[in-house]
Amino acid sequence: MPVCPVPAGAGLCPAILLLLTLLANSNAALNTTTPCAPASCGGLAIAYPFWLSGTHPPECGYQAFQVACDKQGRASLMNSIWTYQIMDIFFKNSSFRARNVQLLDGTCNIELSVNASSDIGLFI
Repeated sequence: MPVCPVPAGAGLCPAILLLLTLLANSNAALNTTTPCAPASCGGLAIAYPFWLSGTHPPECGYQAFQVACDKQGRASLMNSIWTYQIMDIFFKNSSFRARNVQLLDGTCNIELSVNASSDIGLFI
């Protein structure tokens, strides 16, 4: 049987592919954090269906449940009109307690009343 000469670089290509595969697998093993893991703001755990702006990517929760955390550790939800400070999150019964930050001065202007429901129904 005749021997066909093989170019010197032909054996290098499979070795490079094997090395790249091993490096990719080792990097995946080192990245054990998940982008949607619960985060905290003050004493609150922020997890699905909420997502913490600056920590979680938007796909970690519903668009309407984007939570901002200020320097004092206060979590808040915002819509186009109001800002709601989240007081508690109850994951067992899928509810949360919040207060309207703009009404904390004790005034209640009926002309400013709006429906505070979210657009979560659009994403279910």
